[in-house]
Amino acid sequence: MRVAPLVVLCGLAVATFCLSYRGASAAPSFDCGNARTTVEKVICDSPKLSDLDADLKVAYDTRLNQLSAAEKKTLVEEQRTWLKKR
Repeated sequence: MRVAPLVVLCGLAVATFCLSYRGASAAPSFDCGNARTTVEKVICDSPKLSDLDADLKVAYDTRLNQLSAAEKKTLVEEQRTWLKKR
């Protein structure tokens, strides 16, 4: 069972909601002091993208906690692959 599309859909839903209703700025899900890739630097330079990244992390963690051990392993592997390709 592929679970990555569910994470993407959850992330998009959260992102859409947050673009409309987010007030305070949140830190991204990673340490901007260690940002190395162009994507990480762009996220750190944008309050909106930082907010969306933090929200996507919450959605990812929520979904991860709902999965069986085998599904978690698959999702984590797919997440790592996605991070390398983005």
